[in-house]
Amino acid sequence: MEECQKDLNKLVHALEAAGLEEFELDKTSDFHMASNIGVRNNMYASLLIGCFESSIEYLVLRFQTPVHSNGKATMSSHRRQNSEQGGQLSAESVELTLHLFTKMRRLHDIVREKAVLPRGWCFFVSK
Repeated sequence: MEECQKDLNKLVHALEAAGLEEFELDKTSDFHMASNIGVRNNMYASLLIGCFESSIEYLVLRFQTPVHSNGKATMSSHRRQNSEQGGQLSAESVELTLHLFTKMRRLHDIVREKAVLPRGWCFFVSK
């Protein structure tokens, strides 16, 4: 379990450090659904947004204490230290979560702005 958490932490920090350009997804990328590159970029963007969402969920949920069906809270030794702080997120975790959310939102905005269906229809997401 600890090895899995180490891997998740590495993934979260790698996502934080990486720019959208490293995934070849920036404002100059083609997102036109009639081209192979546009379809590929849309799939990459969808996968990357899912990674951002999962990473944010991991950051938020890792400080919660699980509860068994008998109503008693249980915690492993590596969570005990966090629960002594009242189960609250650290300032570093909140900043990391905000940074990942900002990147996810920027990618979402780029895709929404640039994605075009094969017959010229633009994707429209109402606000």
